[in-house]
Amino acid sequence: MMETQIQFLQKIKHLSLGLYSFADELAEILGLSSDSAYRRIRGETVLSIDELLKICRHYKVSPDILNESDAGFVNFHYNLLQNEKDFENYLTSFLASLQSLKKAGKLAKIIYAADDVPIFHHFNFTEHAAFKMFYWAKSVLNINVFAGKKFSHALIRPEWLALGRQIYETYCQVPAIEIWTEESLDSTLKQILYYWESGLFENPKDVAVIIEQTEKMIELIEKQAEIGSKTLDVRHHDNFLMYQTEIQIGNNCVLVTAGTQKMVYIRHQTFNTLRSTNPNFCNETEQWLANEIRKSVPISGVAEKQRYQFFQKIKQKIHKLSAKIQ
Repeated sequence: MMETQIQFLQKIKHLSLGLYSFADELAEILGLSSDSAYRRIRGETVLSIDELLKICRHYKVSPDILNESDAGFVNFHYNLLQNEKDFENYLTSFLASLQSLKKAGKLAKIIYAADDVPIFHHFNFTEHAAFKMFYWAKSVLNINVFAGKKFSHALIRPEWLALGRQIYETYCQVPAIEIWTEESLDSTLKQILYYWESGLFENPKDVAVIIEQTEKMIELIEKQAEIGSKTLDVRHHDNFLMYQTEIQIGNNCVLVTAGTQKMVYIRHQTFNTLRSTNPNFCNETEQWLANEIRKSVPISGVAEKQRYQFFQKIKQKIHKLSAKIQ
């Protein structure tokens, strides 16, 4: 029993980024002294059921985390969003996770296989961010407060936009690799067109602003790829690598690493995500992503011709949408 507890807490320790003493972190979670936390880590004091649940809730893991080594057994954490508060909590948690990665410095890295434009980029331009948030809340998550409403920037809480902006700015501080296809922007363009053709813009003039900001977003990403830095700082030219693949990705898949800690996020039901820290699953995902990169064409750094051609094709789609709406 005590050996199982020791192994369990060792597993939990690996979920922490190692930025603080694990005993101090555990003490804070359980409301204990550091000495009491150490006794539980060493197996001298048995964890109560309440303490076990507090730990699992904090680290968002299942109590049977020790079974992760079993072949074919994978635990996922699912973020269920049903109302405005859930969505705001999602953004807050999203930001906190990125801030932890930022603190990990060069130990941290994000690899994003992008069936759609990586979500971070959508938060950089206010009207574009407001449109995406409205679309997710109304058309995907079916949040009641947006039922029967047409898009208006005023319907999106300023707190959401502020959190989104912080998410983007923090992401820019974390080293990342993004793997795109020529279709990665298609879903956003289809969303804009659908809302336009369905008369779901409160002010028809807003659609032109959103399309303009969508193009600015793409132009900025192109510039970031050219420099190799999301901060546009040449001193951090290894901050951002971008690849183009001709293989259909099929679903957004994100691998986050911080030292020895790994976590995989997979899109579920358009916007929701499934998250797992299962070592076997994370390692297999890492191998799959490495294989995707080997088969992809680099479009960042010195790959000027490939980058130009790739982004021109995407911009042509934006111009085609703009012309159709006009």
